Amino acid sequence: MKTLSAIVVFLIAFSSVNAQDNTSKADSLQKVLASVGKNDTTAQYSLFKQLYDIYIIDDLPAALSIAQKQYLLAKNQNDITREGEAAGWLGNTYYGQGKNDSSLFFLNKALESYRIKPDKEKEADILNNIANVFRVTARY
Repeated sequence: MKTLSAIVVFLIAFSSVNAQDNTSKADSLQKVLASVGKNDTTAQYSLFKQLYDIYIIDDLPAALSIAQKQYLLAKNQNDITREGEAAGWLGNTYYGQGKNDSSLFFLNKALESYRIKPDKEKEADILNNIANVFRVTARY
C-alpha cells in the first residue's frame, strides 16, 4: 500500500511540473542578452547560439535576425571562426526559407572561413549543405 501511495504522490508531483516552452525560453534569453554589456562578446556569442537553436525550429525570420547579429559581431571582432559559424547559420536559414542563392552565398563564406582556420568536420558539414542546395535546385 505504501508503494502505491508513493507512486500516486510521485505521479501527481511529476504531472504538476511544466516544462518551459520555447517562447518563454527565448524571451528569457532575450532579456539576458539585453542586460549583457557590449564588451562581453563571449556571453553574446553564447546567447546568440542558444537563441538561434530555439528559433531555427519554427521561427526562421527570428533565426535569421540572430544569425545576422552574430555574423556582424564576429566580423567586427575579426573572429574568423565565429564568422564562419554565423555564415553557416545564415546559409542554413536562407535554405530553410527557400532562398537558395543567398544560402549558397553564405555557405561559401562559411567554407572560406573554415579553410582559413581549418576545421575539417565543419568544412564537411558545409560542403554537405552546399550539395543539398544544388540537389534541391537541380543544378548539379
